[in-house]
Amino acid sequence: MKHFRFKLEPVLKDRKRFEDMRLREWSLAQKILERMKSELLELNTLLSKAITTADSIPPNIGMLESIDQFLFGTKTRISWKSNEIERAKKLVERTRLAFVLASQKRKVLEKLKENQKITFKKAILKKELKELDDVYIMRNHLKLSLEIEE
Repeated sequence: MKHFRFKLEPVLKDRKRFEDMRLREWSLAQKILERMKSELLELNTLLSKAITTADSIPPNIGMLESIDQFLFGTKTRISWKSNEIERAKKLVERTRLAFVLASQKRKVLEKLKENQKITFKKAILKKELKELDDVYIMRNHLKLSLEIEE
């Protein structure tokens, strides 16, 4: 019996490979976003500790200026990190959409493969039934011809 062979199998393999690559890109973008969020959390924690420390020390002009500069710098880094997080969120969304599109393309090919496989099996079954019918008809024909000769 013939075995089913999908003619677009190389394309399907390529689509699976492409989908895996998009999944890895999406995963990497999510890891970058999570790392940036944790860095922002650390900066906020550092800022709150610095404010608490500034409130607890005795007033000293030199110390207050350095703490004020530190607070200003930390706030600036927090705003930069927030901007980076927004860009990273957009990157995560773009990579997610690319993954979804690649997944859809692969699923279309797999559905086509399944449909072709079903059609192939139906054709094989039809051919086998035709062969069985031919054998049955030939058997009956031979039986009838032998009865007539006797």
